[in-house]
Amino acid sequence: MKKYKIKNKHNLTLINNYIKEYKEDPNLKNFKETDNDSTIYVDLKKGDIYKEYSVNSLLNNGIFDFIESTFNLVDDKKKPLNIEFEFPLDMEENEKDRIIKLYKVHYANETKRAKKENTKDRIISLILLVFGFVLLGINIALKLIFKDNNPDYDTIFSEIIDIFAWVFIWECCDLLIFSTAKNNLKAAKYFRLFTANMVKN
Repeated sequence: MKKYKIKNKHNLTLINNYIKEYKEDPNLKNFKETDNDSTIYVDLKKGDIYKEYSVNSLLNNGIFDFIESTFNLVDDKKKPLNIEFEFPLDMEENEKDRIIKLYKVHYANETKRAKKENTKDRIISLILLVFGFVLLGINIALKLIFKDNNPDYDTIFSEIIDIFAWVFIWECCDLLIFSTAKNNLKAAKYFRLFTANMVKN
Protein backbone atom coordinates (compact mmCIF):
# COMPACT_ATOMS: atom_id res chain seq x y z
CA MET A 1 0.00 0.00 0.00
CA LYS A 2 1.33 3.38 -1.00
CA LYS A 3 1.77 5.73 1.93
CA TYR A 4 1.17 9.45 1.61
CA LYS A 5 3.05 11.83 3.85
CA ILE A 6 1.81 15.37 4.34
CA LYS A 7 5.39 16.49 4.95
CA ASN A 8 6.26 15.52 1.40
CA LYS A 9 7.11 18.75 -0.45
CA HIS A 10 5.01 17.82 -3.48
CA ASN A 11 1.95 17.11 -1.33
CA LEU A 12 2.32 20.39 0.55
CA THR A 13 2.58 22.28 -2.74
CA LEU A 14 -0.52 20.51 -4.03
CA ILE A 15 -2.47 21.40 -0.88
CA ASN A 16 -1.35 25.04 -0.99
CA ASN A 17 -2.25 25.32 -4.67
CA TYR A 18 -5.79 24.08 -4.06
CA ILE A 19 -6.25 26.59 -1.26
CA LYS A 20 -4.76 29.38 -3.38
CA GLU A 21 -7.01 28.58 -6.36
CA TYR A 22 -10.04 28.57 -4.11
CA LYS A 23 -9.16 31.92 -2.55
CA GLU A 24 -8.41 33.53 -5.91
CA ASP A 25 -11.64 32.32 -7.52
CA PRO A 26 -13.39 35.47 -8.89
CA ASN A 27 -16.76 33.87 -8.10
CA LEU A 28 -15.87 33.53 -4.42
CA LYS A 29 -18.33 35.57 -2.40
CA ASN A 30 -17.63 34.59 1.20
CA PHE A 31 -14.48 36.59 1.98
CA LYS A 32 -11.85 38.99 0.65
CA GLU A 33 -8.33 39.55 1.87
CA THR A 34 -6.33 42.64 0.98
CA ASP A 35 -3.01 44.09 2.17
CA ASN A 36 -4.87 46.22 4.71
CA ASP A 37 -7.66 44.04 6.06
CA SER A 38 -9.84 40.93 5.69
CA THR A 39 -13.59 40.84 5.22
CA ILE A 40 -15.98 37.93 5.76
CA TYR A 41 -19.31 38.32 3.98
CA VAL A 42 -22.31 36.72 5.65
CA ASP A 43 -25.43 36.55 3.46
CA LEU A 44 -28.46 36.46 5.76
CA LYS A 45 -30.95 36.77 2.90
CA LYS A 46 -30.99 32.98 2.56
CA GLY A 47 -31.50 30.39 5.25
CA ASP A 48 -32.66 30.66 8.85
CA ILE A 49 -31.16 33.50 10.85
CA TYR A 50 -32.32 32.42 14.30
CA LYS A 51 -31.85 29.15 16.13
CA GLU A 52 -34.91 26.93 16.28
CA TYR A 53 -37.01 27.33 19.47
CA SER A 54 -34.93 30.36 20.59
CA VAL A 55 -37.74 32.89 19.91
CA ASN A 56 -35.24 35.02 17.95
CA SER A 57 -32.87 35.20 20.93
CA LEU A 58 -30.04 33.07 19.49
CA LEU A 59 -28.48 33.04 16.05
CA ASN A 60 -28.40 29.90 13.95
CA ASN A 61 -25.24 27.86 14.65
CA GLY A 62 -24.69 27.58 10.91
CA ILE A 63 -23.82 31.29 10.84
CA PHE A 64 -21.00 30.81 13.35
CA ASP A 65 -19.78 27.63 11.65
CA PHE A 66 -19.56 29.51 8.36
CA ILE A 67 -17.73 32.48 9.90
CA GLU A 68 -15.20 30.31 11.73
CA SER A 69 -14.56 28.08 8.70
CA THR A 70 -14.01 31.15 6.53
CA PHE A 71 -11.79 32.79 9.15
CA ASN A 72 -9.52 29.72 8.99
CA LEU A 73 -8.76 30.64 5.35
CA VAL A 74 -7.44 34.08 6.30
CA ASP A 75 -3.63 34.11 6.04
CA ASP A 76 -2.81 37.05 8.29
CA LYS A 77 -5.15 36.91 11.25
CA LYS A 78 -3.53 39.94 12.85
CA LYS A 79 -4.86 42.29 10.17
CA PRO A 80 -8.08 44.23 10.86
CA LEU A 81 -11.08 41.94 10.40
CA ASN A 82 -14.50 42.97 9.10
CA ILE A 83 -17.67 40.92 9.37
CA GLU A 84 -20.12 42.22 6.78
CA PHE A 85 -23.72 41.08 7.21
CA GLU A 86 -25.93 41.25 4.14
CA PHE A 87 -29.43 41.65 5.58
CA PRO A 88 -32.78 41.06 3.89
CA LEU A 89 -33.96 44.25 2.19
CA ASP A 90 -37.13 44.49 4.27
CA MET A 91 -35.41 44.01 7.65
CA GLU A 92 -35.74 46.90 10.10
CA GLU A 93 -32.71 48.61 11.63
CA ASN A 94 -33.50 47.54 15.19
CA GLU A 95 -33.50 43.88 14.14
CA LYS A 96 -30.19 44.34 12.33
CA ASP A 97 -28.72 45.82 15.50
CA ARG A 98 -30.10 42.93 17.55
CA ILE A 99 -28.47 40.38 15.21
CA ILE A 100 -25.11 42.11 15.57
CA LYS A 101 -25.56 42.16 19.34
CA LEU A 102 -26.39 38.43 19.37
CA TYR A 103 -23.23 37.83 17.33
CA LYS A 104 -21.15 39.76 19.86
CA VAL A 105 -22.76 38.00 22.82
CA HIS A 106 -22.03 34.59 21.28
CA TYR A 107 -18.30 35.23 20.88
CA ALA A 108 -18.02 37.02 24.21
CA ASN A 109 -19.51 33.91 25.83
CA GLU A 110 -17.26 31.54 23.85
CA THR A 111 -14.17 33.54 24.87
CA LYS A 112 -15.23 33.46 28.50
CA ARG A 113 -15.96 29.72 28.36
CA ALA A 114 -12.53 28.93 26.86
CA LYS A 115 -10.85 30.90 29.65
CA LYS A 116 -12.98 29.11 32.27
CA GLU A 117 -11.90 25.76 30.80
CA ASN A 118 -8.29 26.84 31.31
CA THR A 119 -8.91 27.70 34.95
CA LYS A 120 -10.65 24.36 35.50
CA ASP A 121 -7.83 22.45 33.77
CA ARG A 122 -5.21 24.18 35.92
CA ILE A 123 -7.03 23.23 39.13
CA ILE A 124 -7.49 19.61 38.03
CA SER A 125 -3.85 19.37 36.89
CA LEU A 126 -2.67 20.64 40.28
CA ILE A 127 -4.80 18.02 42.07
CA LEU A 128 -3.46 15.27 39.80
CA LEU A 129 0.12 16.43 40.38
CA VAL A 130 -0.38 16.31 44.16
CA PHE A 131 -1.89 12.80 43.92
CA GLY A 132 1.01 11.67 41.76
CA PHE A 133 3.69 12.92 44.14
CA VAL A 134 1.79 11.62 47.18
CA LEU A 135 1.72 8.14 45.62
CA LEU A 136 5.43 8.36 44.82
CA GLY A 137 6.10 9.42 48.41
CA ILE A 138 3.99 6.55 49.76
CA ASN A 139 5.81 4.14 47.48
CA ILE A 140 9.22 5.28 48.73
CA ALA A 141 8.05 5.02 52.35
CA LEU A 142 6.65 1.50 51.82
CA LYS A 143 9.87 0.40 50.14
CA LEU A 144 11.81 1.45 53.23
CA ILE A 145 9.33 -0.26 55.56
CA PHE A 146 9.21 -3.58 53.68
CA LYS A 147 12.83 -3.56 52.55
CA ASP A 148 13.89 -6.32 54.95
CA ASN A 149 10.56 -8.02 55.78
CA ASN A 150 9.08 -8.38 52.29
CA PRO A 151 11.58 -8.08 49.43
CA ASP A 152 8.87 -9.05 46.91
CA TYR A 153 7.11 -5.76 47.59
CA ASP A 154 9.64 -3.90 45.47
CA THR A 155 8.81 -5.91 42.37
CA ILE A 156 5.01 -6.22 42.65
CA PHE A 157 3.14 -3.53 44.56
CA SER A 158 5.84 -0.93 44.03
CA GLU A 159 5.47 -1.08 40.26
CA ILE A 160 1.68 -0.85 40.49
CA ILE A 161 1.87 2.28 42.65
CA ASP A 162 4.55 3.74 40.36
CA ILE A 163 2.29 3.26 37.33
CA PHE A 164 -0.64 5.02 39.01
CA ALA A 165 1.61 7.85 40.19
CA TRP A 166 3.07 8.50 36.74
CA VAL A 167 -0.38 8.28 35.13
CA PHE A 168 -1.55 11.09 37.42
CA ILE A 169 1.57 13.14 36.66
CA TRP A 170 1.23 12.58 32.90
CA GLU A 171 -2.44 13.60 32.98
CA CYS A 172 -1.38 16.74 34.84
CA CYS A 173 1.17 17.59 32.12
CA ASP A 174 -1.36 16.83 29.38
CA LEU A 175 -3.92 19.22 30.88
CA LEU A 176 -1.41 21.90 31.83
CA ILE A 177 0.47 21.99 28.53
CA PHE A 178 -1.65 20.64 25.69
CA SER A 179 -5.21 21.28 26.83
CA THR A 180 -4.54 24.83 28.06
CA ALA A 181 -2.64 25.64 24.86
CA LYS A 182 -5.62 24.45 22.83
CA ASN A 183 -8.02 26.53 24.93
CA ASN A 184 -5.75 29.58 24.58
CA LEU A 185 -5.90 29.25 20.79
CA LYS A 186 -9.69 28.96 20.95
CA ALA A 187 -9.99 31.98 23.24
CA ALA A 188 -7.72 34.04 20.95
CA LYS A 189 -9.80 33.11 17.88
CA TYR A 190 -13.13 33.83 19.58
CA PHE A 191 -11.86 37.15 20.93
CA ARG A 192 -10.60 38.07 17.44
CA LEU A 193 -14.07 37.41 16.03
CA PHE A 194 -15.66 39.29 18.95
CA THR A 195 -13.56 42.41 18.29
CA ALA A 196 -14.10 42.34 14.51
CA ASN A 197 -15.52 45.46 12.88
CA MET A 198 -19.21 44.91 12.14
CA VAL A 199 -20.56 46.17 8.81
CA LYS A 200 -24.25 46.34 7.90
CA ASN A 201 -25.17 45.97 4.27
